[in-house]
Formats: sequence, structure tokens, C-alpha cells
Amino acid sequence: MKPCPGQLLFFCLVVTLPGALAAASGFIRAHGSKFVDEECRPFLATGVNTWEMLEIAAGVVESRELQLVSGKQMGMVQWTLASAAASSMNVMRMFAHGVRPDFSLQVLPGEYNERAFRAMDQILDEAAKLGMRVILALGDNWIAADSKPSYTAWSKTARRSDDPDIFFTDPSCRAMYRAHIKAMTHRRNTLNGRVYKDDPAIFAWDLINEPRCNCFPSSWPPPESISSCRPECAYRLQAWVEEMSAYLKTQDSRHMVTVGEEGFWGTGAAREAANPGTGWASLTGQNFSVNMAPAGIDFAAVHLWPDNWGDLELDFLESWIIEHGAEARALNKPFMVEEFGKQVHMDTPMAIANLTSSRAPFYKRVYGIYADSIAQGKDLLSGLILWAYTPHVDRELFRECRNCFAIQ
Repeated sequence: MKPCPGQLLFFCLVVTLPGALAAASGFIRAHGSKFVDEECRPFLATGVNTWEMLEIAAGVVESRELQLVSGKQMGMVQWTLASAAASSMNVMRMFAHGVRPDFSLQVLPGEYNERAFRAMDQILDEAAKLGMRVILALGDNWIAADSKPSYTAWSKTARRSDDPDIFFTDPSCRAMYRAHIKAMTHRRNTLNGRVYKDDPAIFAWDLINEPRCNCFPSSWPPPESISSCRPECAYRLQAWVEEMSAYLKTQDSRHMVTVGEEGFWGTGAAREAANPGTGWASLTGQNFSVNMAPAGIDFAAVHLWPDNWGDLELDFLESWIIEHGAEARALNKPFMVEEFGKQVHMDTPMAIANLTSSRAPFYKRVYGIYADSIAQGKDLLSGLILWAYTPHVDRELFRECRNCFAIQ
């Protein structure tokens, strides 16, 4: 792999910017505050999250082939990836696990659903053909399938506890998660023969989607009796990030790794005041500056959900990105917003107006920050991934979608 001299990299960024969104060759890696390909060319990541992509590929969610104007038929996995690529997007983020409780990738510890694995094989194979890269989230804080609640239920010691955050410390849960990391990185694609750890179509791994301590008090400030709201839980989460990122690097040294979190700052952090809300965010167990610091974390990434967090002002969006970008630069790591979305109500007569008046200004501001960072060589932001393409062909579903984040 070619080393990237700093001056040359800056020169390339300035001179080759118009073509920077073209598919890069080989593995993408972090170099200082930039993503680069194996030839040290800047890789400006822009893309989409997907919902139920694994389920669509596996055929457990109803879908149908599209009849294109050309007469060609195209499956929904291929069409979703192709439509993103045609829009100059080069990265897709997906959950490498089931998002439905009744469809798991890992059914029991070490026991895998081959149908789900073959679906993932298909997605990665199609992405490679189109020059798309894929971020794979290894687990989830929220979803029962394959995720935090599953591991605590599987562990004989963890399931005796009423603390869901025992996931981060229980020896059995941690051993099972390490085993899952090994199984994922050593999976051989049944369509192209590539082992996942050797597949350039994978952009990076998320350790887990939105890891948090289970701090959801009914009153404020939270009572001392809620252990998940105490600082010790944040220390446990951090130890888990350090352990799992280091272990992942022993199994796969070629791909980048990030945490997968929203990016809140913890109590007492220098930028705690930049959090959304009135104090709850600092008690989630996350602490962006600390979580992104380990050597096993290659780039910093956050999510941006103004509706969920109660901060709807456009100025907050800009501040959220700028403050995190500054922290990432201090860590000398690229910075990506790997989830951002804006809900609209599609079940009202004002649906189109909602898209124009509500979602459009949000997207314009976020993309404007990215474009400005690129044009001025600020290295503030190196990747931006919107939420979400939904690969369902269902006009009724979309029309009736309330609090809808999807783009169909």
C-alpha cells in the first residue's frame, strides 16, 4: 500500500476535485483528516443509509422486480445501489444484522442463518460491480435481532441481571461478540469467493449502531439508583469500544473501523454544551472525544437527528458538525456524518409542501457545509450519508408514512 505524503495529498485534493467522487481503486483508508484510496487520491464519501436491505435481499420482505423503460428487469437490491451510484453516491451504510425480531443473521451464539449471509453476499457483490462501498454495522443497541439484547439473553450470567448495560462488561457477552467479529470478517462470499476481510467493497465496520447506557429516567435529574446514568457506565462503554476495536483490527487489518454512535459528549467534556437537549445527552454513556481516540478507531463519525433530539434549528445542525469536525481534526482523523435525516409527514394534503419547507432546508444546510469544506480545503467533513433509501416499491406505504424519514 502506497504511503501518502502530506503535501502531495493536498495537491491532489485541489487539482482532482471534480473527479473525486469517481469509484476509487482498492481499499479506502484514513490518512490524517482525509479518506484516500490506495493511490493516495482523496475519496470524498457521500451516500445513503438503507433500511431492511438484508431482508429485501433475502426475500423475507415483500418486493418485486422493476420493469425499466429499456425493457430490462432489475431487482430491488441492484436498483437501490445503481440509483445511488447514478446520483454520484459512492457509499452505502447498512445493518449487517436483522432489523426485525423474526429475522436474524446470528440465530444463536455461533449459529448463523445462511439465507441472511447469502443475502449479504449478494449486496456486497452488487456493490463491487458498481464501484460502491459499504459500511457494515456489526450490531445494534436498539434492535432485538443479533444485537445488544440478544447477547445479554444468550449469556447465562448476563440474563440473571436486570441491567441491560451488563452487555459491555459481562465476560460471556464480550466473548460472543468477539466470536461474531471473527465470523463476519472471515466469511467467504458465495458469489465471488472473496473473504470479507479482503473485500475492497467494504468501506468500514461500525462496532455497533448507537451504543448507549440505558439511561432513560422518568424524572430529572435522574435518581442515583439508576446505575446506567452514573459515570461508571460511560467508563464501561469506553472499555468495550477499546477492546472490540483492538480485537477487530487483529482479525481485519485492511478495513477501517468506527464506533457507530450519535456522538454526544459526556458530563464534564469541554464541548458538553454543544449537546442537544437539556442534559440527557451527556448521560447516554457516550463521550465523543474519548470514544474516537483509540488507535483501533480509524475515523470519527456521528449521527444527526434533530427531530428525535428536540433541536430543530438549522444553526444547531451547523454547530453539531463544526464542533465535531474540530474535535476530529485534533485527533487527526477523518470525520463523517454517517446518519442524518429529517422527518416529514406524508399522510397529509401538505405532503409535498412538507418536503419543500421542512426537509429541503435541512438537507441544503448540511450538504452546503460539506461542499464548503471541500471547496475551501477545510478538512472539516470527509463523509456524509443521508437517511435513508428504502428499497420498497409500495406507493401506499409511502403515502401513508407518518413521521417519515425515508426517501423512496
